[in-house]
Amino acid sequence: MAVRATTMTDCDAKRHHGIDYAIADYTPVSWASGETYVEFFKRSIPGFRSNEHVPPRNDIVITGDTKDSLTAWNLKKELRIKFQKTDDLARHLLFDTDRNVIFLFHHAQFLKAQIEKQLDTDDPLSRTIEDSLKSGSLPPRLLFEPLYSLQDILFPPHDNKSARILEKLVFRRRNNFDRGCIEYDGCLSNDQLPDNFGYVHWGQRLLRLHQHLRSRPPRNKLERWLHRKSNEGNALFVALAALCISICVGIISIGLAGVQIWIGWMAWKHPVR
Repeated sequence: MAVRATTMTDCDAKRHHGIDYAIADYTPVSWASGETYVEFFKRSIPGFRSNEHVPPRNDIVITGDTKDSLTAWNLKKELRIKFQKTDDLARHLLFDTDRNVIFLFHHAQFLKAQIEKQLDTDDPLSRTIEDSLKSGSLPPRLLFEPLYSLQDILFPPHDNKSARILEKLVFRRRNNFDRGCIEYDGCLSNDQLPDNFGYVHWGQRLLRLHQHLRSRPPRNKLERWLHRKSNEGNALFVALAALCISICVGIISIGLAGVQIWIGWMAWKHPVR
């Protein structure tokens, strides 16, 4: 319990799921005997490589149209997504396509409290997990990324429609998200994060959401028809259909030209007096 309260990860996640349970890049992980907690934690959180002490530098910067498309309101409108809270940091931004549910780590106050403990550190984003866990906290990057994804991407303060969704998640009893989610109190100010802040741990999940938006299933007859016609498997059919139409148009054009020639010849042969 103490470890879970400190790091917000489920140390025995396998016990809570079936053997074959998996969603996208997530499979439940339990703390194995003989394994250090750092090793277990790296297996749990996406973006770590087990043979290195630091996460791979594969920062994914979410900006422009990609960022604008990932607001909660747009995800709900385009994909009919439902938002469900999770207490396990490893499940943050996990999209269960079978249930059309995205899991969000909602303990924003926990993230902010941990961030404030490390703000006086030079270049906090570069701290390793080993150094952070020794001091009783998570690495700043593992705190900034989930908070930033909530308050800057999914529920940006300038997006009123997404803000209303967040208010329902916080204030409705059946949702009961952490109230800290709607408190934008400066933890993500520009002097704390670089302009090109990239996601090392949850960037792939954000990109996966964006890919689902781009390839969302058709909803009505027109969209289904267009979707069928745009499939690669129908490319040859479309090409042949276009060729047949061109041939038919050509034959009709030749026929009309022949009729016009015949009319002209008849008019010349039998002039009207």
